[in-house]
Amino acid sequence: MNPKIFNFRMPVQTWHELNILSKSLLRTKSSLIRWLIHKEFKRLGLTSLEKSIELEEAAGNAFSLDCQ
Repeated sequence: MNPKIFNFRMPVQTWHELNILSKSLLRTKSSLIRWLIHKEFKRLGLTSLEKSIELEEAAGNAFSLDCQ
C-alpha cells in the first residue's frame, strides 16, 4: 500500500491548537489531520479522496502536469 502524502500550509495558531489537541487526546498530529480531512470529505458527500479523483477523471475534469 502506498502512503498518502498531504502537503499543505497551516496558520501558526491552528498548528499550536493542533499540538494542544494531539497532546490532550494522545493522538499524533498526522492522525488528527487525516481525521479532519475524512470528516470534510463526508461533509461534502464524498466517500474518499480516491473516489473523488475517479469521478473527476470520468467527467473529464482531471488535469495533468507534464514534467519535462
